[in-house]
Amino acid sequence: MYDKKQNIHYCTILSAGQWNFLLDGKFSTHRQKCLYKLMTDAVQVETSYKIKGVEIALEVGEVAASDVELAEYLGCNRKTIGKLIDSFNRLGMLTTRTNNRTSIHTLHFLTGWNVGCILITNPLCQAIGYRQRADRGCADTYPRHIFFT
Repeated sequence: MYDKKQNIHYCTILSAGQWNFLLDGKFSTHRQKCLYKLMTDAVQVETSYKIKGVEIALEVGEVAASDVELAEYLGCNRKTIGKLIDSFNRLGMLTTRTNNRTSIHTLHFLTGWNVGCILITNPLCQAIGYRQRADRGCADTYPRHIFFT
């Protein structure tokens, strides 16, 4: 789909409550790194692959990542990752479905990718109104945008 050497910009929308969760507290760096890992590994085109003999289909804006993989990446234990993913789900940043092989995370905060001046949109990005309700009525009516490069 794209040349890895191209500059990729990640387009995201996060509410004030979601930002507070990412930035506050002792483990804010782990939260940010985990979200970054999920964002950079999300597929930009429908993808199918086999993991442990089972074929998994990923839609645009989804990523397959087990708690074990994320724990190894962050250098922490699986229970910590489980709690972190639960928090991301509770805040409306993503939804997770699991099978006996891995977890599939649907990223709702990722609106798209800008790759070589071409915008690829994430059809699974949810409307900010839904995410604000999931964020427990955050008073932030205008989303904040962030672009990672």
